[in-house]
This record gives sequence, C-alpha cells and structure tokens, in this order.
Amino acid sequence: MNSHIAPSAIITALLASLLTPGCFAVANLDRFEIDDVPCSATEAETRDYNYLVRDLTTPHRNQLFEMKVVEDATGRVAAVIVYDGVPDNMATPVQGTLTNALAPGTYKTRFWADLTMDRDFQRFVGGAGDHGWVEDVPPSGCFQFDHMAPFIGNVAPTDDRSRGNIRVSLIGLGDAIGDALIVRARLIPATGSEIEVGFYRLDPIPTTTTDARATLNLYDVAIVEKSYAITAFVDKNRNGSLDTGEPSFSPAAQAALPADALFELDLAAR
Repeated sequence: MNSHIAPSAIITALLASLLTPGCFAVANLDRFEIDDVPCSATEAETRDYNYLVRDLTTPHRNQLFEMKVVEDATGRVAAVIVYDGVPDNMATPVQGTLTNALAPGTYKTRFWADLTMDRDFQRFVGGAGDHGWVEDVPPSGCFQFDHMAPFIGNVAPTDDRSRGNIRVSLIGLGDAIGDALIVRARLIPATGSEIEVGFYRLDPIPTTTTDARATLNLYDVAIVEKSYAITAFVDKNRNGSLDTGEPSFSPAAQAALPADALFELDLAAR
C-alpha cells in the first residue's frame, strides 16, 4: 500500500485537504486495527480480504461508496464492496472481511465516494468532483486506509466485457422501508471452498421498488457460467450483524448466464 508518508506527499495532502471542505487527512497505516483478524498471510496463498476505511462519515455521510479489488496481473475484479450510503451511526462504519476473496497474486483496491451525489463517478479536478483512490493491497490481504487527499483523478469503474454482474432486485419492501439491508455474495466452485466476492449495504431501504436504489449491483465480478449465491438480512438496528428477530433471506443459487447472476428479494415475504 502507498503509505503517503513522504514529506512531499504529506504537504500535498494537507494542502489539498484544506481546500476541500469536510476532508481531513490522517494517515495511520502501520497496523490493522480489527480485533482477532489474522494478517499473517502471503501473496502466495489464498487469503481473506480484510478492509478498514476510516474517517468517511464527516465528508461522505449517506453517500454511495464503492471499492473494487482488482488483480494486478489482469486488472480483473476479484471482489466488490458497496456502502449505499455511508452510515453515520457506527463507530467504524466501513470495515469487514470477504472470505477467500484473494487468490494467490497481488492486488490493488480502486475505491471512490460519491461527493457529487449523482451516483456516477466524476473526475476530481480543480477542487471539484468525487473522491477516489487507488491503493496496493498488502500481501496479508489486510487493507486499511484513512480518508485523505490527494484524490486520484480517474477511478471510473471499468466495463469488463468478459465478466458479468451480480444484480439483486427488491421486488417487495413491506415494513422494511427505512431500515438497512445487508447482502453478501459468494462464488460456488465445483470443488473447494466458497469464495466471497461481494458485499452490499443499502441504507436506507427505499420507499418504492421503482427507486434506482432498489436494484443492487456488484459490477464486473461474475464469471460466465459460474454459480453464485447470496445471503441477505434486514439490519433493523443498523449494527452490521444479524440479530434475533431480523429477517434473513437465502434465495437459490444462480448461474451467471449469459453474463449476469440475477436475484430477487421480496422483503415483504417473511
């Protein structure tokens, strides 16, 4: 990971942050601060992707935030993480683990926050636009970052035509409107362990299924003819964990044919 600790980088970051309302640069990348997370793996083995992104709440509360973990060698997407939007009621709102997400090799994380609030990436130029970054994933798979300038000019999501998407459509909302929804997606291989390839946190659940946010998209992560499954739950207390009394869902696995793996969730069916 780029450490941003060179003197010139610190000066650039501080100057840029002063010009950007609500953004304060803090770098503390020496250790991964999630309890009980092993960070001793190497790039020669399959390992989890552990992520921790701090200091997003003040500048990006309720905004769309997307992370794509991509292979260095091919540029292909290994995993996608979406917070739609960034929650303001959790001490460290953007953190988690995708199990077995990283095959042997090296990776980068390309991520951005929708400061312009139009749900589409806008290059950060002249102090205006969305905040984006590209950072190396450490060999251990434990990735952490503190919100800070400078902001990369272009991290627009690539359209990988060899890959499909995992799409989840909400076809019924019931009394879940206004709550949060958490969806996890995984690849089901013919042999071996399942691989988590996606995480989507929708907050709040919209008031109608015609809202653009009622379709959850994990882009460029589905391999054609491979099978995928999702689990989901309504996070009524917004703590990020499935608790007693919170509705959960496990729809049947779907193959990515011809490209997309399509799921429907009826949150009104409990």
